Amino acid sequence: MVARPTGPARGILTFGVKLNTDYILGMAEIGKSIKILLDIDLVLCADEITQLEQRTVK
Repeated sequence: MVARPTGPARGILTFGVKLNTDYILGMAEIGKSIKILLDIDLVLCADEITQLEQRTVK
């Protein structure tokens, strides 16, 4: 986990294709790299997490 930067925002970035970005909170420049900030509540629902756990636990 990284603290969210409080510096000024830049212009909107485009991906060049149509993507569902509902789960993206934003993007942050940390050092020389760009990080995508995800809304973890939207990335996976509870059912998906349960399914992953069932697949990995044997």
